[in-house]
Amino acid sequence: MDYAALRSELTTDPLGLGYAPLLEVGAANQVADALNEPRYPTDGPVTIERVLRWAAKYAVLPRLQLAAQSDNMALAGIAQVGLLLTQNPNIPTIDLGLEDVQQMFAALVQAEVISAAQRDELFASGVHLRSRADVLGLGYVSADDVRRAMEA
Repeated sequence: MDYAALRSELTTDPLGLGYAPLLEVGAANQVADALNEPRYPTDGPVTIERVLRWAAKYAVLPRLQLAAQSDNMALAGIAQVGLLLTQNPNIPTIDLGLEDVQQMFAALVQAEVISAAQRDELFASGVHLRSRADVLGLGYVSADDVRRAMEA
């Protein structure tokens, strides 16, 4: 546990989650609950099965095949990667939270291989909620962690 980072979060409360009144009354368990509550939407992994259902709905694979033959080498490369990702049985998910993946989808939208609405539909299926502790890289925070951070 990074107690310095936890202490900084608790003392500065940058998102205004209201730690101070809870800490004043010794409610470390409620502070930990606030830190561990999943509430921040984040793009994340989508199963290949979900990607394939989405791709079938919008005929994306034939569009990727055409884009893979483009004279635009960057677009052709992205399209080829898209095809490989959907055809490799050893890849169970695509992490839509990765910046490189987001850039690849942005390039496909820009080249009109897919529409922004189609991309957004797929990305919406990968949204999951993260806790403040997870966003901060702290993992799970216990009441004891809160007490230790404030004693440091």
